[in-house]
Amino acid sequence: MRQMGRTNRARYLATFLLGYALSGLLTGTWTSVETLMDYFKYKPRILCVESKTKPYFAICPFHKEEDLLVSGSIRDTGIWDSDLTHLLKVALSLYKEAMLVDLGAFIGYFTLYAGALHHDVLAVEPSNSSFKRLRQGLLLNDFSATIKILNKAVSNKRSYVHMGKNQKLNLGKMHVNSEKDTDDRENALKNEMIETVTMNDLLEYIHVKQAIIKIDIEGYECKAMEMSTAFFKEVFVPFIFMEWLIIRTNMNSNETACTWTDAKRLVDYLTGLGYTPFAYHPVFTLLDPSAVLDWEIDNIFWQHKNAKSLLPYINLLRKVGPKYFDKMDQNQV
Repeated sequence: MRQMGRTNRARYLATFLLGYALSGLLTGTWTSVETLMDYFKYKPRILCVESKTKPYFAICPFHKEEDLLVSGSIRDTGIWDSDLTHLLKVALSLYKEAMLVDLGAFIGYFTLYAGALHHDVLAVEPSNSSFKRLRQGLLLNDFSATIKILNKAVSNKRSYVHMGKNQKLNLGKMHVNSEKDTDDRENALKNEMIETVTMNDLLEYIHVKQAIIKIDIEGYECKAMEMSTAFFKEVFVPFIFMEWLIIRTNMNSNETACTWTDAKRLVDYLTGLGYTPFAYHPVFTLLDPSAVLDWEIDNIFWQHKNAKSLLPYINLLRKVGPKYFDKMDQNQV
């Protein structure tokens, strides 16, 4: 994965400085001098790179020694989760006015990709270290006008929570510690706790009638969906891309935020709203909502009954491969 060239570095530096100045004036907060000075060096502490997606964007992954999975893939190949990358491009092409709601944005790969595709985005990420890199990517790409970012967690109530410990070499698996939450804001801020919001609360930041959801919040998907009725009434969501790995792995544990009964309730809720679940990796499969315990898959997409279908494009992805989608213009869909 190549680092940003000298010309691009100068362009991104100018954009960063402008965004830095504007954000400071508007919010009264400023990036530290230490971080600013990093951008005047050829080897900055936060080393940002260009993606190999089309269109490309700048992103600021962790070092591979910290996060081998997502950041390592981006640094080595310029892409993360190629199937979802291509399907998201098609989904946003089918709904050109839709906003991406990225719940569990991490360092912003899908957020910034949607921004590069000229879509508005609402990105929610609770981890402070990941949020810092997400914000840096936002400024480098000059997406501040179209992408809103929230340093919060999504749950079924408003409170403050501690984040669980990072997993070695997989910072994307940082999770909310559901055993430690409080409504005491003053105490929460002293202890560097993260504020939670509900999906219904997110309507404050959404001013469109169509949105595509990508949700990867480490087993908290069940809790998030508990408080989403108003969201789905106000916004038409044709597709929901959801990680299922953590849910299926932990659903038989009493300590998880999404037990098997919670998972069943989640599936019943979404099917009741008119959604059909599909697995798309490694094999495309229509899932049986009555057999949740048998879903031995990592990722799901939910398609609404009134949505334009993604299925022809999934079949094409399987037959032709990702190169077609790399070359595809959004107007071709």
